[in-house]
Amino acid sequence: MADKNQLLLALLEILTSESDDRHILTTNQILELLKARYDIQIERRTLYSNIKTLQEFGHDINDYSENNTGYYLDSRQFEESEINLLCHSIHSSHIIPDNSSKQLIDKLLSTQNRYVKSEFNNRVYSKNYRKSKNKEFFLNIELLLEAIQQHKTISFEYTKYNHNKQRVPRREQKYQICPYDLVYVNERCYLIGFNEKHQSLSHYRIDKMKDIEILEKKFTRIIDFSSYDYTATKIYMYSGSETSITMRCDDCILDDVIDTFGTNITILKQEEDTFIAHISSSKDGLIFWALQYLKHCTVLEPAAIKTEILDIIEQAKNRYSN
Repeated sequence: MADKNQLLLALLEILTSESDDRHILTTNQILELLKARYDIQIERRTLYSNIKTLQEFGHDINDYSENNTGYYLDSRQFEESEINLLCHSIHSSHIIPDNSSKQLIDKLLSTQNRYVKSEFNNRVYSKNYRKSKNKEFFLNIELLLEAIQQHKTISFEYTKYNHNKQRVPRREQKYQICPYDLVYVNERCYLIGFNEKHQSLSHYRIDKMKDIEILEKKFTRIIDFSSYDYTATKIYMYSGSETSITMRCDDCILDDVIDTFGTNITILKQEEDTFIAHISSSKDGLIFWALQYLKHCTVLEPAAIKTEILDIIEQAKNRYSN
Protein backbone atom coordinates (compact mmCIF):
# COMPACT_ATOMS: atom_id res chain seq x y z
CA MET A 1 0.00 0.00 0.00
CA ALA A 2 1.46 3.37 -1.05
CA ASP A 3 1.61 6.20 1.44
CA LYS A 4 -0.65 9.24 1.10
CA ASN A 5 1.88 11.37 -0.81
CA GLN A 6 2.71 8.64 -3.33
CA LEU A 7 -0.97 8.01 -3.96
CA LEU A 8 -1.72 11.69 -4.53
CA LEU A 9 1.21 12.07 -6.97
CA ALA A 10 0.26 8.89 -8.84
CA LEU A 11 -3.36 9.95 -9.09
CA LEU A 12 -2.42 13.43 -10.35
CA GLU A 13 -0.07 11.95 -12.96
CA ILE A 14 -2.81 9.68 -14.28
CA LEU A 15 -5.32 12.51 -14.53
CA THR A 16 -2.70 14.71 -16.22
CA SER A 17 -1.57 12.16 -18.80
CA GLU A 18 -4.84 10.35 -19.51
CA SER A 19 -7.78 12.72 -19.14
CA ASP A 20 -9.56 15.75 -20.55
CA ASP A 21 -13.17 16.65 -21.33
CA ARG A 22 -13.06 14.28 -24.32
CA HIS A 23 -11.44 11.45 -22.36
CA ILE A 24 -13.19 11.11 -19.02
CA LEU A 25 -11.85 8.39 -16.73
CA THR A 26 -14.29 6.21 -14.81
CA THR A 27 -13.56 5.10 -11.28
CA ASN A 28 -12.72 1.59 -12.50
CA GLN A 29 -10.31 2.95 -15.12
CA ILE A 30 -8.43 5.02 -12.54
CA LEU A 31 -8.18 2.05 -10.15
CA GLU A 32 -6.86 -0.15 -12.98
CA LEU A 33 -4.26 2.46 -14.01
CA LEU A 34 -3.08 2.85 -10.41
CA LYS A 35 -2.56 -0.92 -10.21
CA ALA A 36 -0.91 -1.26 -13.65
CA ARG A 37 1.45 1.73 -13.39
CA TYR A 38 2.26 1.96 -9.70
CA ASP A 39 1.12 -1.34 -8.21
CA ILE A 40 -1.21 0.64 -5.97
CA GLN A 41 -4.50 -0.96 -4.88
CA ILE A 42 -7.04 1.15 -3.05
CA GLU A 43 -10.74 1.11 -2.31
CA ARG A 44 -13.21 3.39 -4.06
CA ARG A 45 -13.79 5.58 -1.01
CA THR A 46 -10.02 6.12 -0.73
CA LEU A 47 -9.96 7.25 -4.35
CA TYR A 48 -12.83 9.67 -3.75
CA SER A 49 -11.18 11.21 -0.67
CA ASN A 50 -7.85 11.66 -2.49
CA ILE A 51 -9.52 13.33 -5.46
CA LYS A 52 -11.22 15.68 -3.01
CA THR A 53 -7.82 16.43 -1.43
CA LEU A 54 -6.37 17.33 -4.85
CA GLN A 55 -9.38 19.58 -5.52
CA GLU A 56 -8.92 21.31 -2.16
CA PHE A 57 -5.28 22.01 -3.09
CA GLY A 58 -6.37 23.83 -6.24
CA HIS A 59 -6.32 21.16 -8.95
CA ASP A 60 -9.32 21.71 -11.24
CA ILE A 61 -10.70 18.18 -11.41
CA ASN A 62 -14.12 17.79 -12.96
CA ASP A 63 -15.89 14.91 -11.18
CA TYR A 64 -18.88 12.60 -11.41
CA SER A 65 -21.22 15.10 -9.76
CA GLU A 66 -20.62 17.47 -12.72
CA ASN A 67 -20.45 15.13 -15.73
CA ASN A 68 -22.17 11.89 -14.60
CA THR A 69 -19.32 9.82 -16.05
CA GLY A 70 -16.10 10.09 -14.06
CA TYR A 71 -13.08 12.35 -13.61
CA TYR A 72 -10.82 14.54 -15.73
CA LEU A 73 -8.35 17.39 -15.27
CA ASP A 74 -10.26 20.43 -16.47
CA SER A 75 -7.47 23.04 -16.50
CA ARG A 76 -3.69 22.86 -16.50
CA GLN A 77 -0.63 25.02 -16.09
CA PHE A 78 -0.82 25.66 -19.85
CA GLU A 79 -3.93 25.50 -22.01
CA GLU A 80 -3.77 23.40 -25.18
CA SER A 81 -3.81 26.52 -27.38
CA GLU A 82 -0.88 27.99 -25.41
CA ILE A 83 1.10 24.76 -25.69
CA ASN A 84 0.56 24.63 -29.45
CA LEU A 85 1.71 28.22 -29.88
CA LEU A 86 4.80 27.74 -27.70
CA CYS A 87 5.78 24.41 -29.25
CA HIS A 88 5.33 25.71 -32.81
CA SER A 89 7.41 28.76 -31.94
CA ILE A 90 10.22 26.63 -30.53
CA HIS A 91 10.17 24.19 -33.44
CA SER A 92 10.23 26.96 -36.05
CA SER A 93 12.87 29.03 -34.22
CA HIS A 94 16.16 28.94 -36.13
CA ILE A 95 18.26 29.95 -33.13
CA ILE A 96 17.41 26.92 -30.95
CA PRO A 97 19.36 23.77 -31.92
CA ASP A 98 17.32 20.73 -32.92
CA ASN A 99 18.01 18.59 -29.83
CA SER A 100 17.33 21.50 -27.49
CA SER A 101 14.06 22.17 -29.31
CA LYS A 102 12.91 18.61 -28.80
CA GLN A 103 13.80 18.73 -25.11
CA LEU A 104 11.92 21.99 -24.59
CA ILE A 105 8.89 20.75 -26.49
CA ASP A 106 8.86 17.51 -24.49
CA LYS A 107 8.89 19.52 -21.25
CA LEU A 108 5.94 21.60 -22.41
CA LEU A 109 4.00 18.61 -23.70
CA SER A 110 4.50 16.85 -20.36
CA THR A 111 1.90 19.28 -18.95
CA GLN A 112 -0.68 17.83 -21.36
CA ASN A 113 -2.28 14.43 -21.81
CA ARG A 114 -1.02 11.81 -24.23
CA TYR A 115 -3.66 12.67 -26.82
CA VAL A 116 -2.42 16.25 -27.17
CA LYS A 117 1.19 15.00 -27.37
CA SER A 118 0.32 12.55 -30.13
CA GLU A 119 -1.69 15.09 -32.12
CA PHE A 120 1.12 17.66 -31.93
CA ASN A 121 3.86 15.23 -32.94
CA ASN A 122 1.81 13.83 -35.82
CA ARG A 123 0.97 17.32 -37.06
CA VAL A 124 4.28 19.13 -36.67
CA TYR A 125 7.36 16.99 -36.79
CA SER A 126 9.07 17.69 -40.05
CA LYS A 127 12.77 18.52 -40.12
CA ASN A 128 13.66 22.20 -39.77
CA TYR A 129 16.88 22.53 -41.78
CA ARG A 130 17.43 26.16 -40.75
CA LYS A 131 18.11 25.23 -37.14
CA SER A 132 21.25 26.60 -35.54
CA LYS A 133 24.15 24.15 -35.17
CA ASN A 134 25.50 25.99 -32.14
CA LYS A 135 25.05 23.49 -29.33
CA GLU A 136 26.30 26.10 -26.85
CA PHE A 137 23.20 28.27 -27.30
CA PHE A 138 21.58 27.68 -23.90
CA LEU A 139 24.94 27.50 -22.15
CA ASN A 140 25.67 30.91 -23.72
CA ILE A 141 22.45 32.33 -22.27
CA GLU A 142 23.25 30.94 -18.81
CA LEU A 143 26.74 32.45 -18.87
CA LEU A 144 25.49 35.80 -20.17
CA LEU A 145 22.78 36.03 -17.51
CA GLU A 146 25.37 35.23 -14.84
CA ALA A 147 27.74 37.91 -16.17
CA ILE A 148 24.94 40.49 -16.37
CA GLN A 149 23.84 39.79 -12.80
CA GLN A 150 27.42 39.98 -11.49
CA HIS A 151 28.38 43.01 -13.61
CA LYS A 152 31.38 41.18 -15.05
CA THR A 153 33.03 41.69 -18.43
CA ILE A 154 32.98 38.78 -20.90
CA SER A 155 35.16 37.64 -23.78
CA PHE A 156 34.00 35.45 -26.67
CA GLU A 157 34.58 34.38 -30.24
CA TYR A 158 32.11 35.81 -32.75
CA THR A 159 31.61 33.52 -35.73
CA LYS A 160 30.52 33.62 -39.37
CA TYR A 161 29.98 31.02 -42.10
CA ASN A 162 32.71 30.10 -44.55
CA HIS A 163 32.03 28.69 -48.02
CA ASN A 164 31.95 25.17 -46.58
CA LYS A 165 28.99 26.20 -44.42
CA GLN A 166 31.11 25.98 -41.28
CA ARG A 167 31.20 28.49 -38.44
CA VAL A 168 34.61 30.15 -38.17
CA PRO A 169 35.87 33.08 -36.03
CA ARG A 170 35.45 36.55 -37.57
CA ARG A 171 38.87 37.59 -36.27
CA GLU A 172 41.82 36.13 -34.39
CA GLN A 173 41.41 38.04 -31.13
CA LYS A 174 38.37 37.55 -28.93
CA TYR A 175 35.74 40.24 -28.46
CA GLN A 176 35.47 41.83 -25.00
CA ILE A 177 32.19 43.44 -23.92
CA CYS A 178 30.38 44.65 -20.80
CA PRO A 179 27.08 42.71 -21.09
CA TYR A 180 23.96 44.80 -20.40
CA ASP A 181 20.89 42.87 -21.54
CA LEU A 182 19.44 40.11 -23.72
CA VAL A 183 16.72 40.87 -26.25
CA TYR A 184 14.70 38.89 -28.81
CA VAL A 185 14.26 40.64 -32.18
CA ASN A 186 13.60 39.46 -35.75
CA GLU A 187 13.44 35.82 -34.59
CA ARG A 188 16.95 36.12 -33.15
CA CYS A 189 18.30 36.51 -29.63
CA TYR A 190 20.89 39.26 -29.11
CA LEU A 191 23.24 40.43 -26.42
CA ILE A 192 23.37 44.21 -26.02
CA GLY A 193 26.57 45.37 -24.38
CA PHE A 194 28.90 48.30 -23.91
CA ASN A 195 32.14 48.36 -25.88
CA GLU A 196 34.67 50.14 -23.68
CA LYS A 197 37.13 50.53 -26.55
CA HIS A 198 34.66 52.43 -28.72
CA GLN A 199 32.63 53.84 -25.80
CA SER A 200 29.35 52.80 -27.38
CA LEU A 201 26.62 50.20 -27.27
CA SER A 202 26.80 47.23 -29.64
CA HIS A 203 24.89 44.01 -30.14
CA TYR A 204 25.71 40.41 -31.02
CA ARG A 205 23.67 37.38 -32.05
CA ILE A 206 23.90 34.82 -29.25
CA ASP A 207 23.78 31.86 -31.65
CA LYS A 208 26.96 33.22 -33.29
CA MET A 209 28.84 33.51 -29.98
CA LYS A 210 31.26 30.78 -28.95
CA ASP A 211 33.61 30.04 -26.04
CA ILE A 212 32.14 32.71 -23.76
CA GLU A 213 34.33 33.38 -20.73
CA ILE A 214 33.31 35.45 -17.70
CA LEU A 215 36.26 37.60 -16.69
CA GLU A 216 37.12 38.85 -13.22
CA LYS A 217 36.99 42.46 -14.43
CA LYS A 218 33.84 44.16 -13.13
CA PHE A 219 32.09 47.09 -14.78
CA THR A 220 29.70 49.83 -13.77
CA ARG A 221 26.78 50.39 -16.11
CA ILE A 222 27.23 53.92 -17.45
CA ILE A 223 24.34 54.00 -19.95
CA ASP A 224 20.74 53.63 -18.80
CA PHE A 225 18.57 52.48 -21.68
CA SER A 226 15.58 50.35 -22.68
CA SER A 227 16.56 47.29 -24.72
CA TYR A 228 13.50 47.48 -26.93
CA ASP A 229 13.86 51.22 -27.44
CA TYR A 230 17.41 50.48 -28.58
CA THR A 231 16.31 47.78 -31.04
CA ALA A 232 13.37 49.86 -32.33
CA THR A 233 15.83 52.08 -34.21
CA LYS A 234 18.02 49.17 -35.37
CA ILE A 235 15.90 47.89 -38.26
CA TYR A 236 17.09 44.36 -39.11
CA MET A 237 19.57 45.00 -36.28
CA TYR A 238 21.87 47.14 -38.42
CA SER A 239 24.23 49.17 -36.26
CA GLY A 240 24.61 52.93 -36.47
CA SER A 241 23.29 56.05 -34.84
CA GLU A 242 19.63 57.04 -34.94
CA THR A 243 18.62 59.25 -37.90
CA SER A 244 15.37 61.14 -38.57
CA ILE A 245 13.96 60.01 -41.92
CA THR A 246 10.99 61.12 -44.03
CA MET A 247 9.54 58.92 -46.75
CA ARG A 248 6.49 58.85 -49.00
CA CYS A 249 4.73 55.49 -49.25
CA ASP A 250 1.75 53.98 -51.02
CA ASP A 251 -1.19 53.11 -48.79
CA CYS A 252 -0.82 49.42 -49.71
CA ILE A 253 2.26 49.13 -47.46
CA LEU A 254 0.86 51.02 -44.46
CA ASP A 255 0.58 47.79 -42.45
CA ASP A 256 4.17 46.86 -43.34
CA VAL A 257 5.47 50.27 -42.25
CA ILE A 258 3.73 50.05 -38.87
CA ASP A 259 4.70 46.38 -38.42
CA THR A 260 8.36 47.32 -38.99
CA PHE A 261 8.69 50.70 -37.28
CA GLY A 262 5.93 50.44 -34.66
CA THR A 263 3.15 52.83 -33.74
CA ASN A 264 5.49 55.46 -32.27
CA ILE A 265 5.92 57.14 -35.68
CA THR A 266 4.17 60.03 -37.44
CA ILE A 267 1.84 59.18 -40.34
CA LEU A 268 0.40 61.99 -42.51
CA LYS A 269 -2.26 61.00 -45.05
CA GLN A 270 -1.74 62.40 -48.56
CA GLU A 271 -3.83 62.43 -51.71
CA GLU A 272 -3.81 59.65 -54.33
CA ASP A 273 -3.48 56.74 -51.92
CA THR A 274 -0.18 57.78 -50.36
CA PHE A 275 1.09 58.89 -46.96
CA ILE A 276 4.16 60.55 -45.48
CA ALA A 277 5.97 58.73 -42.66
CA HIS A 278 8.44 60.33 -40.23
CA ILE A 279 10.57 57.69 -38.48
CA SER A 280 13.85 57.24 -36.61
CA SER A 281 16.16 54.47 -37.72
CA SER A 282 19.76 53.49 -38.32
CA LYS A 283 20.75 54.50 -41.85
CA ASP A 284 21.81 51.07 -43.16
CA GLY A 285 18.73 49.37 -41.74
CA LEU A 286 16.44 51.90 -43.39
CA ILE A 287 18.20 51.58 -46.76
CA PHE A 288 17.88 47.78 -46.62
CA TRP A 289 14.16 48.13 -45.85
CA ALA A 290 13.52 50.82 -48.48
CA LEU A 291 15.14 48.76 -51.24
CA GLN A 292 12.73 45.91 -50.51
CA TYR A 293 9.79 48.30 -50.89
CA LEU A 294 11.26 50.22 -53.81
CA LYS A 295 8.06 49.92 -55.82
CA HIS A 296 5.95 51.57 -53.12
CA CYS A 297 8.32 53.78 -51.09
CA THR A 298 10.50 56.85 -51.73
CA VAL A 299 12.90 58.31 -49.16
CA LEU A 300 12.55 62.11 -49.23
CA GLU A 301 14.95 63.17 -46.47
CA PRO A 302 17.75 63.29 -45.59
CA ALA A 303 19.20 63.92 -49.03
CA ALA A 304 22.34 61.86 -48.31
CA ILE A 305 20.31 58.67 -47.81
CA LYS A 306 18.25 59.39 -50.91
CA THR A 307 21.48 59.81 -52.93
CA GLU A 308 22.94 56.58 -51.53
CA ILE A 309 19.82 54.64 -52.53
CA LEU A 310 20.02 56.11 -56.05
CA ASP A 311 23.67 55.01 -56.29
CA ILE A 312 22.76 51.47 -55.19
CA ILE A 313 19.96 51.32 -57.78
CA GLU A 314 22.32 52.53 -60.51
CA GLN A 315 24.99 49.97 -59.60
CA ALA A 316 22.38 47.21 -59.58
CA LYS A 317 21.08 48.35 -62.96
CA ASN A 318 24.59 48.13 -64.40
CA ARG A 319 25.13 44.62 -62.98
CA TYR A 320 21.84 43.39 -64.41
CA SER A 321 22.63 44.99 -67.79
CA ASN A 322 25.89 43.03 -68.20
